[in-house]
Order: sequence, then C-alpha cells, then structure tokens
Amino acid sequence: RWNRIDPPYTIHPGQRLRLTATATPSAHVSSRPPSRAAASARTQQPPAKSAPVRNDPVASPIAWRWPTNGRVARQFATDAQGKQGVELQGSLGQPITAAAAGQIVYAGSGLRGYGNLVIIKHNGRYLTAYGYNREILVREGDSVQVGQQIATMGAGPGREPALHFELRRDGKPVDPIPYLPIK
Repeated sequence: RWNRIDPPYTIHPGQRLRLTATATPSAHVSSRPPSRAAASARTQQPPAKSAPVRNDPVASPIAWRWPTNGRVARQFATDAQGKQGVELQGSLGQPITAAAAGQIVYAGSGLRGYGNLVIIKHNGRYLTAYGYNREILVREGDSVQVGQQIATMGAGPGREPALHFELRRDGKPVDPIPYLPIK
C-alpha cells in the first residue's frame, strides 16, 4: 500500500520502495477498492517473507551482487593506508564477475599493488575495482552486465588466492559490505 504497487505486485531493479511510513499506511493508499481477484489472491496466499536487507547508509539505485564466492578475509578500514576495500578469499582461477552492470574504464596492471586490475564505472556516482586477478577477460570500453565474468582470481600479497574488491561512491572508497546482499 505504501508504495502503491497494484497486482500482480511486480517490482523492478532500481525502483525505490518505502519500507517504513511516517504517516499511517492508509494515507498512502489508493482510493479505489481492490478488485475481487486481488482480494481473493490475498486471502488464498500466505504473506511473502521479506528478504533480509542491510542497513545501507545511502540508498543506492543499483542492485549489487557479490563479485565472487569466498570468505571475507580482510574487512574495510577507513584508516587503511593505500587500498581501501575488502579482500575475498577463494581458489586460483575461480570466476570474478561484475557486481553490477557498467562500462570497463580500466583493465591492466599499471597500478602498483593491485596486480591485474579491472575498474567498472556503473553510473556517475559508483565504480568498482577488482584487483589481484590472474587473467583479465575484458577490455577498456567494454560494456558488462551484472554477473558477467570479467576475470579469474589470482593471488594477493600473501600469495594466497584472493580478490581485492573496492566500491567507490563519488570517487571516495566506501565499505562495500552494506551494499551487497546478505550471504
């Protein structure tokens, strides 16, 4: 009711939804009564369970995905010197995928400390960086879709298989964990 979504209750990526109301829900409800089919469907189906949502400090218009499977071996730290992101452990050669759709703005090994690095610009505000890759599978200028493989996992500074993953908002590094779905 708060979001004025009519049957069949379809929502779309990037759509803003109200999860709490400052006024009573009836203040946001359409004045037209629900159809018989809608009322019947509501009484016959159990209520849908909400997926867990992280407390994202800034609402993002992007539905982010994890860039690879693996344990978070190093958390984000604002006082970290140099690279500011998270490190995900995995296996050598495992797929690294785009966390969201965008355009490849860098693919190479010219930035010291990142190994083979891919940077994706998602929109005017957000970009992601993927470091320590064994093999890069995209080129600068390529458009990529969310979940598309862009690289394979290489070894991090400790010579263990890892992905260095950064999320930047307005050019500043932010902790990517609150933006990613709960595992």
